[in-house]
Amino acid sequence: STTPKSEFAFIKIRTVNHLVFDDQEGARTTCHLFFDTGNITDESSDTVALIGMSDVVSDVESDTCQMTCVIHNLNLAEKLQNMLQQRQTTHENLTKKYNNIMYDTTMGSHRPLPQLKPEHTLTVIVSHPHGCRKYVSFGNYTDREWVKGVWSQYNYTTPTCPGCSGALVFVLGHGKLLFDHAHVGNCVSNPSLNYSSYGVD
Repeated sequence: STTPKSEFAFIKIRTVNHLVFDDQEGARTTCHLFFDTGNITDESSDTVALIGMSDVVSDVESDTCQMTCVIHNLNLAEKLQNMLQQRQTTHENLTKKYNNIMYDTTMGSHRPLPQLKPEHTLTVIVSHPHGCRKYVSFGNYTDREWVKGVWSQYNYTTPTCPGCSGALVFVLGHGKLLFDHAHVGNCVSNPSLNYSSYGVD
């Protein structure tokens, strides 16, 4: 632009690597916010489109991706910040109440200790299958594999539309908000289960 705007905000978005791999794909990516009901084309829709991503950081092994969208709507940025703060508070309260993970804190370590039988396994996925409005589905995780240190990966019964991926996977009492797990797809060894990308517990 010949008259660039001086006020802007950065929106960080996390999904899976096989959806957005690099900056070239990110530049052609659109994310729709607040697409809760109806259709995107509805005149009454509150949906906001974020068009064009940059600074794509992806990892094939963990199937994770983080990208950035620059916006100039500071009211939208403030709204999102308030929503994230509300989510942070809710997450902390739920983690205190339902946390299943015990950590080894000896010798400066912070590695999770194995557990024989978790008390809470509720697993929720919030998705937009194939570009449709928001769907929330419920199930339970059946297995959690520690991959690298505090990085983990889940298998779960929570249903999704086949071929739909990239959605947030919320495991009750688990997870760090900075590195959420994202839905990847069906388990090859057991098609009745789904699995997540790597995340931090």
